[in-house]
Amino acid sequence: MARVLRDRLPLQHSFGRVRSISGPYAQENAIFQLRSSMPNEVGCVYWRAMAELARSVSTPWY
Repeated sequence: MARVLRDRLPLQHSFGRVRSISGPYAQENAIFQLRSSMPNEVGCVYWRAMAELARSVSTPWY
């Protein structure tokens, strides 16, 4: 997982700048937790933060 998610990611449309994953410009963050041991209907949990990820609480949406 560490190879996929880095502290800093180059964004394709950021005019060559490198932006941090959690920054003050973030309005919403999403993490999808895929659980293969559960049925498809309930196997995905959508964790949502309504502000900058470093300063917000992620809540699960089923």
